[in-house]
Amino acid sequence: RWVRTVGVGRAPFHVATTVVSAEVVKMIVCLMIIFWQASCDIHAAWSAIRQGLVDESWQVAKLIIPAILYTLQNNLLFIALENLEATMFQVTYQLKLLLTALFSVLLLNRKLSRYKWASLFMLFFGVILTQLPDSSAATRKPAGNWSLGFISCLICGTSSGFASVYFEKVLKRRGESTIWMRNVQLGVSSLPCAVIAMVATRTEPYPFFEGYTPYVWTLVGIQAGGGLLVAVVIKYADNILKGFATALAILLSGLLSALFLDFSPTPTFLLGATIVIASTVFYSVG
Repeated sequence: RWVRTVGVGRAPFHVATTVVSAEVVKMIVCLMIIFWQASCDIHAAWSAIRQGLVDESWQVAKLIIPAILYTLQNNLLFIALENLEATMFQVTYQLKLLLTALFSVLLLNRKLSRYKWASLFMLFFGVILTQLPDSSAATRKPAGNWSLGFISCLICGTSSGFASVYFEKVLKRRGESTIWMRNVQLGVSSLPCAVIAMVATRTEPYPFFEGYTPYVWTLVGIQAGGGLLVAVVIKYADNILKGFATALAILLSGLLSALFLDFSPTPTFLLGATIVIASTVFYSVG
């Protein structure tokens, strides 16, 4: 949202193009890592890529589902941010924490005790409290469509939970492709989906990089890097622990902002931080 407002007075960038750009960046990074893992041998790297995309074409086909959902999520997230005030967005979007746990039980046959479920609900409310704006910010409402924003946010959270758990199921299959090849396989489907979404939402022709500034490129880098880091966390941990890690990252950001920036933690933030920390301990011993 800040990136979209910081460029007032110049041509705005188009959200759909940033999604496409992030997918391209992820693909390039993964291909470079595959090349490095092949000892910088172009023939060995090409053989690994061909095996991952041709010999495992059925796996590529399986990843069409999360590819579509991730693309949908990335585009709807911007729509939700533009049309919902901050409090409603946080309450609705954090439902993905509970939905992710539910999909983990349904798709991965994961068993969660009642103590773990209780800790997840604690985490849900704690994250909401830490993300709530102050009273002055909460009274400012965007001049958008509330219904569109709410539905977009709800679909975004649901698709995020399902796609993450589905991708985790694919990533954790033994004896198959590396995590970087899995991301390439995912990108083969998600990049066309992102391009189709960009073309479908375009109302008039415009240059692809219109409105791009260093801030926009930073946003693209964060989107791409975040996507790769999430894949690593899912591979070696799971989506539920990723939710706890994200919550703790919010607390760390608040602490650093209080130390180095003009941020004063509110009582609501401190209460939410306490609940998040307690839920993390509760989950680990449950």
